[in-house]
Amino acid sequence: MILVYHLGSADNDWVVQRNIDFLQRIKNNAIEGVVSTFTMTEAVSVIEEQLANQRRRVPAAAERQQVLARITQLVNSLGLEVVDSDELVAIDEETGLFARTQAVIDTTPPVQSPRDGKWTLLGGADAIHVALAERAHADKLATFDKSIRPVQSSVSIEILGDRP
Repeated sequence: MILVYHLGSADNDWVVQRNIDFLQRIKNNAIEGVVSTFTMTEAVSVIEEQLANQRRRVPAAAERQQVLARITQLVNSLGLEVVDSDELVAIDEETGLFARTQAVIDTTPPVQSPRDGKWTLLGGADAIHVALAERAHADKLATFDKSIRPVQSSVSIEILGDRP
């Protein structure tokens, strides 16, 4: 399984609880958690953006290193296997990683929110997560991003953020 990060917030308590429940399943060895270095890099970037907006300044290099250390500590405490994304890219496949990413984007229909009617399209980073999960031979990709739901892949999609 590939763990795709999620950052909870106080105004989404049900999302935070779903995230806690998912991480508990990993801690209890109910599922085998795997995370790619690409996912870790993206998580650090999102957290840095949150910090910049909260503090109204760009995080210093030491703060960025602290964020990476915290993410690494979380990954280690959960016993997640870290898969090197560069190694996954280098796997000799019939279809290149970025060609597969393009195919994932091209074949995934947009998702419309039932609450506000807004459309969400699958983004490039999310399509890369799918392609990396395929190359890692993951059984499942866990995410809170509903735009991944209609992806056609050998990896099944588990949407963690569906409202109870």
